[in-house]
Amino acid sequence: MPRWGVLIGGIGLGAGMMYAFDPARGRRRRALARDKATHLWHAERDVVEKGMRDIRHRAEGAAAGLRKRMQRDDDVPDRILEERVRAAIGRAVSHPGAIDVSCKDGRAILAGPVLAHEVHELIDVVQNVPGVREVSDELSRHDVPDDVPGLQGAPHKPERHIWRREAWPPALRVIAGGAGLWLGTYGLLHGGASGATAAAAGGVLVLRASVNKPTSQLFGLGHTRGTIDVQKTLTINAPVGQVFSLLSDPETFPRFMDHVRDVRKSPDGKRSHWTLEGPAGTRIDWDAEVTRYDKNRAIGWRTLPGSAIEHTGLALLEPAQGKTRLTIRFTYAPPAGVVGHALVSLLGHNPKRALDDDLVRMKSLLEDKKTTAHHRQVGLDDLH
Repeated sequence: MPRWGVLIGGIGLGAGMMYAFDPARGRRRRALARDKATHLWHAERDVVEKGMRDIRHRAEGAAAGLRKRMQRDDDVPDRILEERVRAAIGRAVSHPGAIDVSCKDGRAILAGPVLAHEVHELIDVVQNVPGVREVSDELSRHDVPDDVPGLQGAPHKPERHIWRREAWPPALRVIAGGAGLWLGTYGLLHGGASGATAAAAGGVLVLRASVNKPTSQLFGLGHTRGTIDVQKTLTINAPVGQVFSLLSDPETFPRFMDHVRDVRKSPDGKRSHWTLEGPAGTRIDWDAEVTRYDKNRAIGWRTLPGSAIEHTGLALLEPAQGKTRLTIRFTYAPPAGVVGHALVSLLGHNPKRALDDDLVRMKSLLEDKKTTAHHRQVGLDDLH
């Protein structure tokens, strides 16, 4: 190994030892790492078990399909043939519900609106349905879905090539993970530039199979940065107006939220600058703007372009017999994607856990008129 590699490895090992065996927080950090490793082990074991079952079922299905193709299938009842065709067209068009299917004596009749660029694939798929001897094309072709009721709404066409899908099926995850392990081992044993490339490619493949998200989302590349969704609901023994008043004044948040250092609102109150406590004592800044403000009902916000952590959020309030049911919906895109989120969580800075802790403090502040934050007690009257 080159000297620079040994140096970097030594620095990394030393930093890791300092982090894990810190006298004040080392014990908690080691316990957290152990719990995460145990959870990961159980999760990966479940993936392997599901993957092996999926491989077996796919093999049985392929064998049954091959046997079916080798047999004569000319006398399929029209009703059964229609169901086969309907099941097949969902893989070929984005709006399968718009296609009318009828069958008669092995002849499949297709009618209804369809996008012009999907017709060739649709006909090809239907022709390959066992029992179909002829396809009658009575389709109405449209270049764009404008003003065509059957072609409105979100498309439902799945990606035919399973390796291009955002979520891989269990069988592909097991196969890809095994290939990644082999490639990584091969690269580490052979060394050199080609070995390093193979090891890196194998590591990415294993990570892709384990997390089951596109590579661009794993590492926060391009315009498809991985997002983390959080939703929390709790009931606070306080009237809606009091809860809304606290939530609508973010400049008070640093007083009772441990991870918030400072919040400064703009003169019009629609924008604010936030400073948060990041992992290992780092500082994170962003600017946010209010996107929704319904008094005593909802507050919505989002970060401005260029923020270190892009996110959007919505707080919904509902009266519940003198109490308040508060629901927080929070979506954020961490730097370096899902991998960055995992590394930051391993360092003990988990945004989900931080939100949980802050909501508990807010609940205590509103119900008991006091809470503890930043190692000191804070009273509700102190915020005014």
